[in-house]
Amino acid sequence: MPADPILVTGASGFLGRPLVRLLGERVWATARRPDEGPRAVAADLLDPASVRSLVEAVRPATVFHLAGCPRPARGGDSHEVHTRGTANLFAELARLDRPIRVHVASSSAVYGTRPEAGAPLDEESPLHPENDYGRSKLEEERIAGAGWGRLSVGIVRLFNLVGAGQPPGLVVRDLHAELVRRRAEGPWWVGCPERFAHVRDLVDVTDAARGFVLLGRIAEGPDVVNLCSGRGTHLARVLEALCRFEGIAAGEAELGTRVRTWQVGNPGRAAGLGWRPEVPLLESLASVVRGDAP
Repeated sequence: MPADPILVTGASGFLGRPLVRLLGERVWATARRPDEGPRAVAADLLDPASVRSLVEAVRPATVFHLAGCPRPARGGDSHEVHTRGTANLFAELARLDRPIRVHVASSSAVYGTRPEAGAPLDEESPLHPENDYGRSKLEEERIAGAGWGRLSVGIVRLFNLVGAGQPPGLVVRDLHAELVRRRAEGPWWVGCPERFAHVRDLVDVTDAARGFVLLGRIAEGPDVVNLCSGRGTHLARVLEALCRFEGIAAGEAELGTRVRTWQVGNPGRAAGLGWRPEVPLLESLASVVRGDAP
């Protein structure tokens, strides 16, 4: 990792907090409402003047650009932060006219989903985003790759993150919250098996943070890399595990095994760099149930 300053945008977010913790003392952490710390700086990426002040103060050699909206339903907010915010940041970094490596947190949402299992999605797979969130992340990728002077850019496509500090609006956290809220109703999920008929690639947020740290140590990493497990998990099996943690009976016969949508990544490129997920899925789910701090 370069000895020069490191800037992390979105530092108070789900992924930002564990990444800042792993990176250590040379990090300047920024967000609209950053956590407290000696190098925590408030900045609004939608305000060009705020971004200019930030970049001139830090003058980073490495940037981890995580800022964004993690809730796909809030498409308008996603689009502004992912596109205009990214353009503002890259314009100011380019003005420094120095080599800077920028790692951009994108999403598996740019691939879309498939109706059935197939070959795991690698970095060359067709891009077919299905919602505003995915389309905004794809546009962010295009903005980041548009050529910004002496900046070099790496796109990191994150699959479905889970683990300590998971915010509302993400599937596992919301599913657990509903399970607790409706536990007195009995097996309410029996009448809606289609809701859980999805297979996803789940990765612990701490493993994802380790992946970014590894990429930060590589002078010229890949242009695009997936951070994924390569394993598909049926959401019905996730619900079963959450039920077990909460002492609620649920079985495969009630939840079914049908698949409506499938999205599993190919981790080969990241594995070639030395990264592999280490946190078992059940441990990640348990941290959500316990409400562990990030």
